Order: sequence, then C-alpha cells, then structure tokens
Amino acid sequence: MAANGMFGAGSGGMINPPDQDRTFVLREACIAVFDRDCYNLLMDLNILHDFAKHLPADSTRAYEALLTANDIVNHCDPFKRETFQRCHEKAQSFFSQRNGPCRFTVSAIGNCHIDCAWLWPYGETIRKCARSWSSAIRLMEDYPELVFVASQAQQYEWVKQNYPALYSQVKARASEGRFIPVGGTWVEMDGNLPSGESFVRQFLIGQRFFKAEFGSYCEEFWLPDTFGYSAQLPQVMKSAGIRHFLTQKLSWNLTNKFPHSTFYWEGIDGSRCLVHFPPADTYGSDASVHDVHKSETNMKDKGRSSQSLLLYGYGDGGGGPTEDMLERLKRMRNVEGLPKLVFESPSKFFVGIEERGECNQLVTWVGELYFELHRGTYTSQAQVKQANRKCEVLLHDIEFLAAIAKFESCGLELSSDIYPKEELLRLWKLLLLDQFHDVLPGSSIREVYVDVMGHFKEIQTAGNNLLSSSISAVTSKSTQGHSDRLYPVVVNTLCWDRQEVIDASHLLTAVAQHASPSLPLIQITGDGHSLGKYELQTAGVLWCTCWSFLVLLLVYVDCPSMGYCSLNTALGLDASAVPASVVEHKASSQEFVFCCEDSSNLY
Repeated sequence: MAANGMFGAGSGGMINPPDQDRTFVLREACIAVFDRDCYNLLMDLNILHDFAKHLPADSTRAYEALLTANDIVNHCDPFKRETFQRCHEKAQSFFSQRNGPCRFTVSAIGNCHIDCAWLWPYGETIRKCARSWSSAIRLMEDYPELVFVASQAQQYEWVKQNYPALYSQVKARASEGRFIPVGGTWVEMDGNLPSGESFVRQFLIGQRFFKAEFGSYCEEFWLPDTFGYSAQLPQVMKSAGIRHFLTQKLSWNLTNKFPHSTFYWEGIDGSRCLVHFPPADTYGSDASVHDVHKSETNMKDKGRSSQSLLLYGYGDGGGGPTEDMLERLKRMRNVEGLPKLVFESPSKFFVGIEERGECNQLVTWVGELYFELHRGTYTSQAQVKQANRKCEVLLHDIEFLAAIAKFESCGLELSSDIYPKEELLRLWKLLLLDQFHDVLPGSSIREVYVDVMGHFKEIQTAGNNLLSSSISAVTSKSTQGHSDRLYPVVVNTLCWDRQEVIDASHLLTAVAQHASPSLPLIQITGDGHSLGKYELQTAGVLWCTCWSFLVLLLVYVDCPSMGYCSLNTALGLDASAVPASVVEHKASSQEFVFCCEDSSNLY
C-alpha cells in the first residue's frame, strides 16, 4: 500500500528524505450515499463564485454571476430537496448565455504528468501510473467528452508488464482516440545533459514502441517539465517525424518572462517545429474559472493565434482529471464571459493552427530555450552525471565494435550471438530511464539514486562483457586458419581521424620479446632526464625504461575515423606473441580501444 502525499513522504518537508519507520493507522471507513442534486448545486455555486472573483471587477458578467449566486443562496433550503432543482435551473439560466462566433477558443486536454522518479522511487511510479490511468479510464465511461493524454513509453511498458488488464483497456480507449499517447520519447528526459545520441535514442526507441503498440507514431513532442531545451532538439524531432512541441516550463523563468505562447522554434541546422506554451502556465490545472480565463488573458500571441491549450488533471505525483474538474468544464464549455471550451486532441489543436493559416503570422525563436531557474541541477549528483556519460560512451563503442564483428563475420544478416540487439536495447532503455528530467539533473531524493547507481553498475558490467564479446568475435574470425598471425590493432571509435601518441604498455611483454633490434628507443633515467633523442615519425615508437625496468610504451598512430589500424609495422613484432584480447576500455576519456586483428583483413 502506498501511504504518501502528492509530493512524496518527506519527513518535515517536501524535499526531505522520507522517514522509513513512519506508520499509518486506518481509523475509520465510511459508506455514504452520493446526492447528485446536492452535488450539482454545489458545482454551480463554485463556478458562479469564481466568475465573480476572477473576471474583471468592472465586468458585467461578474456582477451577473454574483447576483445569480446570491439568488440561489436565498432560495435554497437544505431541508427541502425540491429547492435544489429550482436553484440548479437558475444557475443553468446563467450558463446558457452563449459566446459569439468569434470568441477565443481553449482546447481542454486531460493529463496526469507523472515523474518517473522524484520524491519517490521508480517502484512507486509504476503504482502511480496504474492508479491514475485506471481513474481516467473510469471517468471516460461517464464523460464521453474526456480526451486524455499520457507520454513516456517507459510508463506504458510498466503498465503492460504489471497491469495487463488495465493496459488492454488503455489500448481500447486509444483506438477510440480518447486515450492518446504523446511525446514520442522513452521518458520525459532532461533537455540539456544527455548526449546527442541519447536524444536520438529517446525518440527512436520511444517511437518504435508507440508504433508497435498503438499502430502509429506520436505527432507531438511532449516535455512540459524539464529544465531547459537544447537547440539541437528541433533537428532530432524532425528526424523522428515530429512537427509539434508542447512545454510550459519557461513560464517559471526567474528574470525574463518568455515573450511568446505559440511560435516556431528553429534549431541549429534550421529545422523548425510549431510550439505552444499553455498560457495558464501549468500542466496540472484544476479546470477552474481562473485557469480558463488566464488561458486567454495570458496568451502572448493574441491576434496571431486565436486558440490555446489547457492541460488539466493532477500532476507530478499523478492522479489526473477528477469528476469535479469535468463538471466545471461542462459548465464553462460555451458561456459568455469566458473563452469557448472544446475537448480535442493535441494533434487537432496544432493542425487547426496550421489550417487556419495562423502560421504565417507567428514569430520564430532561434536557438536554445534557456530556463532561468534550477541552475544547480548542472552540478548536483556529480557521480550520476559522470556515470551517465561513461555509459553513453560504452554503449556507443559496443555497437560500433559489434557492427564490425557482424560485417566481418557473416555479412549483413543480423545474428544475436554477434550483434546483441536485444541486450543492447535493454541497456539503452535502462540508460534512457535514468536520463529522466528529475534524475540525471540531480533533483530527486536519495532513494532514487540508490536505484540509479545500481542501474549504471548493471550497464557497465553487462556492457563490458558485450564489448569483450564483440572484440572476440572480430579476432576469432580474423584468425581462422592462421592463429599464429595475430597483430595488435588500434580501433578509433570516434567520428574523426586521429593522430595521437597512445599508451600501449599492456603490449610490453610481447614487444620486449619480439621487437626488431633496430627499433629506436628513448632511455629515461630514474630522475626523469632523457639520455637520448628521438623525433616522432608516423607510426613511431617511444620506449621508456626506469631503473632498468621497462615501464612504459608510447606509440604514435594515425587512425581513420570509425576505423582501425595495425601496429605491427610500428612495433616490429613477431605477431605470434601478441595476445588477442582487450586489456581495458577507458570510456571516460574515449581513448582508443586495443584489439588484435589479422593483417590480411585490414582495409
């Protein structure tokens, strides 16, 4: 059983660590009869009160709402139920006064932004998804107008694995266009810290999941709560087939308020996407008069665009829309004094902007969308950031070497024993999960990072095994038929040519026994002074000795991008003495990877 509030269970404060010994006592359980007439009247009064409170003080409609509410209070007798219906009719008379044909429109979309981890660990998020999504499914039975969206393929996979019956209902509602997958990414990731490859993988793996499970790709990038947005994202979105983007986080800016609500965002390469920031400045609206009214008054591009989005439903800790929210929206759907309300999908909202020709009037923002808050997230939890980068590099190198092994071994047909497709996908999913926007930046509680560091350790352990297997596959293929013809090889896993001096000390034993007598040396004494001179030539070698013990071997190499080169000429080796193995993979500095390859297979 989960016993925590919307924002976790911090001891003495929201962001404090939870008290692991805290207990809860269930003292009373009540059964009540729901009084629909009384409930309707209370909802009427709630909306009328907010009309009077939030509309401008000199607004005629605000005065009319106040007088209507006062009339209801005067005529309602709690002990005479027949007065409830008559008072409800008075309220309906107010709500039935409609807007004109040119009124500003607000698209109401239900959601329940659920952080994969924050003030609770991943395990609790799985339960949050089940509770929130099942609530939305139940509400759809009574409110056919409800359109509900949920992002993050990871959460769909969690529900599929742990709540298969609920997942079947989600897919059924999705086929009706009422439970709508959005986002296109594996999780709502951090928008600055991951590598470009990780951004691509978020969309690649996320979009593949949505296509396989729901029959179509997501049309909108959905990232309402991350701490800034890299200027490379429009290009990545475009490559993933996404043209629209929704967020609202920049409304929190500390100093400079972002000047637009609907606009085009242009990235580094000139790629553009249509963007909307909901003017209510929240992804968790309670569907109040205040938020609906603000959706128009705070719209920064009025005149250029005549519609905005309202995202309603409890978020962060989940929960989603409630019956109260939907009842309020029903009363505000088309009433004079507020913008028109429609229930529609995000896709229909964005396409509507394009079809009305409003795009020609929108401005374009070029470059990064910088968030002026939460700046400490660039430095907190440094070990997490370091481990993330190491794992990114490790997975890159595994795939590169596995691909070489694949092509060297059996052509283009994939083979799971050479190219570990499924295991790589599993490790990438784990890494992408830990790039969630409250995890990688360092804003979660300690319990989260216990899980995260375990994930990174698993990735590194399994990844290093895959790396060794890939290299073994390359060398075993290349040595077939002439196992005594092994040569040391340097592999450059980066995408540019490299001319560098590298440390090849793990080959010292073989070199010392089999090197050419004419190989040039530098002798270095114990005090560090050189006893001779040698100018580095292409594929040159420095031998270094200290107190008569061989301790260091440096080799100059010229290696092509995403390729490899042999060291046999430089070292002057008898190849049969060189072991076919990799001693170390230094992912943190992206150094060369050493392996051994038959010289006849070099290209």
